[in-house]
Amino acid sequence: MKQQLSPVLLIALSVATLSAQTPAAPAIPLEFETALVKQVTVPSDGRFMFGCRVELAQLTCGYAHLRDLLSIAYPLTGGAKLNAPEWIDTLTYRVVAKAPDRMKPGDLKAMVGQLLASRFQLKIHEEERAMQGYALLVDPKGLKLNPVKFDGDPAKGYIHYVASGIEFSHISMVRFATTLSYQLNRPVVDETGVKDLFDFKLIYAMTRNMAADLNPPADNNQPTILEAIKKIGLKLESRPAQVTDYIVDHLERIPSDN
Repeated sequence: MKQQLSPVLLIALSVATLSAQTPAAPAIPLEFETALVKQVTVPSDGRFMFGCRVELAQLTCGYAHLRDLLSIAYPLTGGAKLNAPEWIDTLTYRVVAKAPDRMKPGDLKAMVGQLLASRFQLKIHEEERAMQGYALLVDPKGLKLNPVKFDGDPAKGYIHYVASGIEFSHISMVRFATTLSYQLNRPVVDETGVKDLFDFKLIYAMTRNMAADLNPPADNNQPTILEAIKKIGLKLESRPAQVTDYIVDHLERIPSDN
């Protein structure tokens, strides 16, 4: 620790002292300005939109299951589980929720969580669980990707699923590891030490639901995802890991009045 306190540090200490003397006001939870939530029946003519979409300051769900909303508020990392009633995949709801301003991903997560708590009386808790995961490392032969220049927000990198794999644009190794965790259904942690952004396409054998197929049939001429990763100069090394499961303690079927 420095022996002489800088002016900035003195200000920080003064603020900390003041905070200790004056109790801070409780944090105001992020919530939608208005929200219409209604249980609906899927039309028999087949003309409907499942799931949810976000446009600037509005969340719109045509015919959504509660799992759709729970997955926004409590996203599962690779291998994590949601312990909830089976009916979250059967009952459908229409949601039109407007925020005061354009929503960032973290805001949307918090707002949907607050919406579930206030309209469906959701009570949920977390449990940590040990499982085997992976570390993403640079192969000893070296990385075979060329960095790209990008002056924008790295969080806005482009990820597009195609029939034979995934296209990445302006993607960091951290986001690539996160994508792999979903494909492998196991935690993947970036340990490459690489800070650059990259454009590339990863081609590999996939199942019908577009998940990585680690044991493709003999007539599939595509490499496995592990082989595809090797081709771009990376590798996965097995490591112990922790995942966070979510356990729903209480959830109402009928939303409270709007």
